[in-house]
Amino acid sequence: MNQTDYSAIIESPVGKLGIQTGKDCLQRIDFLADQVRAKRPQHALATNVVSQLHHYFENPMFEFVIACDMAGTAYQRSVWERLNTIKAGHCMTYADVAKRLHSGARAVGGACRRNPIPIIVPCHRVVSKSGIGGYDGDWGTGKTDIKHWLLRHEGIV
Repeated sequence: MNQTDYSAIIESPVGKLGIQTGKDCLQRIDFLADQVRAKRPQHALATNVVSQLHHYFENPMFEFVIACDMAGTAYQRSVWERLNTIKAGHCMTYADVAKRLHSGARAVGGACRRNPIPIIVPCHRVVSKSGIGGYDGDWGTGKTDIKHWLLRHEGIV
């Protein structure tokens, strides 16, 4: 994605975040490279998203109230809806989420990996039985460090 495609690019404790909005809803949050320049919010919705992200980074119990346009399959959307029920300070395993959706843990992991709005739709609150699992498809360091930071921020690990 090109820098001009973002409605805002902000610095955060987990690195640069690219925020893409549509006419009246949030569409994506991307983790960007450190060298990407920040970009002021381009309109009121982007300003609201940035403000709510800042509130979350100051207070991990902050609850987001943002209209989101989650483009995905019906199954992915059902997983993302379930993620939104996991409150800050709590987590579930991939298997727990799968059981509630009558699905499999790997399918839940795939839906989490494709979550277009991380942090706000809290895929970081879904962990494996033997550790924190991956984040945004990253099973090594890097983005898994982001997941660990977010869980620590919320007092989970």
